[in-house]
Amino acid sequence: MKNLSEIAIKAFKEGSDNYGETPTGEVRPLRKTVYREGTIFFDTEFVGWDHYSCTVLLVQPDGHLCGSGIGFYVKDGQMQVCSGHIVFTLPVTDELQAELDSAELSN
Repeated sequence: MKNLSEIAIKAFKEGSDNYGETPTGEVRPLRKTVYREGTIFFDTEFVGWDHYSCTVLLVQPDGHLCGSGIGFYVKDGQMQVCSGHIVFTLPVTDELQAELDSAELSN
């Protein structure tokens, strides 16, 4: 089973508008977002879902570094993986849940 870093890189490759960037293989730490009423994100279709995100580090064709955010929306044992749009859905295994549980809180 892949870990969340591998899943994030796969999602970038399959989902993002790619302008020739190549993943470096490095992924910044996973963060859990807490939506608060009154924020721009509160009224999305994912209210009630747990939202996690990380950044996949990339190299542009000219050699500059950049990043692309990958979202993980989790509810009822399922995880929707988003890179510009929902790319795929996966079941949340015990191993993936352990990674999700270790995420830093962000708001």
